[in-house]
Amino acid sequence: MLSRAGGTLRFTFLGKFALTTFALALVVASLLAVYLIRSHEAALEANEAASAAGQISALLTKPISAYATTSGPPPAATMRALETVEADAKRFQYVLGMRLYAHDGTPIFPADAKRVDDAVRRTLQLSDLWSRDTVNARGEEIRTEYLPFVSTLSIFVVAIDLSRSEMRGQAAGEGRTVAIATCGAIAIVFFSLVALVTGASRELERRRLQAQDTLLGTLTILADVIDKRDPYTAGHSRRVATYSRLLATELRFAPLERDTIEHAALMHDLGKIGIPDAVLLKPAGLDDEERRIIGSHPTIGADIIRSCGTMDDVVPCVLHHHERIDGRGYPSKLRGESIPRGARAIAVCDSFDAMTTDRPYRRALSVETALAELRRVAGTQLDAGYVLAFEAVVTNITADPAATLQIHGMEFAHLFPAEREAVAITS
Repeated sequence: MLSRAGGTLRFTFLGKFALTTFALALVVASLLAVYLIRSHEAALEANEAASAAGQISALLTKPISAYATTSGPPPAATMRALETVEADAKRFQYVLGMRLYAHDGTPIFPADAKRVDDAVRRTLQLSDLWSRDTVNARGEEIRTEYLPFVSTLSIFVVAIDLSRSEMRGQAAGEGRTVAIATCGAIAIVFFSLVALVTGASRELERRRLQAQDTLLGTLTILADVIDKRDPYTAGHSRRVATYSRLLATELRFAPLERDTIEHAALMHDLGKIGIPDAVLLKPAGLDDEERRIIGSHPTIGADIIRSCGTMDDVVPCVLHHHERIDGRGYPSKLRGESIPRGARAIAVCDSFDAMTTDRPYRRALSVETALAELRRVAGTQLDAGYVLAFEAVVTNITADPAATLQIHGMEFAHLFPAEREAVAITS
């Protein structure tokens, strides 16, 4: 999931996808776990409250029915019965105590209970359980359930105090199980998705490499067809493409840009198919009109490539590979960094290969002489930084003076005329 580019580690698309998906899965799992825990907590509290209310209501039926037949303050027997009910109620899980109110909010049991007229009124209005959350003096969270109790002759309200802290403690323990199960389910989905995407990514990469190899093979064949029009330039496009890729690697361009530059270099002279043989193969110098004709080949080549929508990135490199840093090139007279990087790289490599191969009007120059000429025009015709980087490329290539450079299956014997041993160089 990591790749090394320019000496630094970078996340691949799959790595970024996995990291992003993991982060999203973690957030979703956390939110879902919190939601489920809180839902479970609320359900537990509601269930315990309803259970306690039902059990205490059953215990209150007899003493309240007896009290409802009397008038005035509850007799001692009723209070003792209510104390017994409270003692029994406290044996129920989470129940802390109970209180009994008349329908007008007057406390009945215990006699010193605090009036809660609003709670009694709200309960009677709803005719159902109504709860209120408070915190006692010890900092313990209390949930009070107010329950309407209808006897034969009167209506009462029962207040049941339950410990929310204890209920939350139990819910937290069960919630951990819920959270673990939720995170486990999300993890299974995440790893299944990553495995699926990994397989798809590998298949796409295999097909991409296959398509790239096919494209490169097609471009190489086309470049060979172009070069074979002139016996003096046979293999020129292949060599320029190889030099350009090596230079792009030396300049630490991204892999995709290296591919683009290599493809553009293979196609940089494609426009020469539109140049008449009388001009293209003329052994002597060209006049002004002939130079104009030969100078149209970048535009012709770019127009041909532009018709293929998948090669849009190649067009600027082909169109501008004869521009000059000082703005005196063609066809657009671009200057400096306004010239595409790929075009500047191809210009250096094109110049070097042209100088180190035989032409009708001169013999090939030596590597040292060609490099000296590149240095001479650096900053005016060619990008000075690219010339310096290209010298490093040539230094690497010529590190073994007994070797004959072989790239793309073609021997570069002209660089080392005294040697004939072939060695493969890869970038």
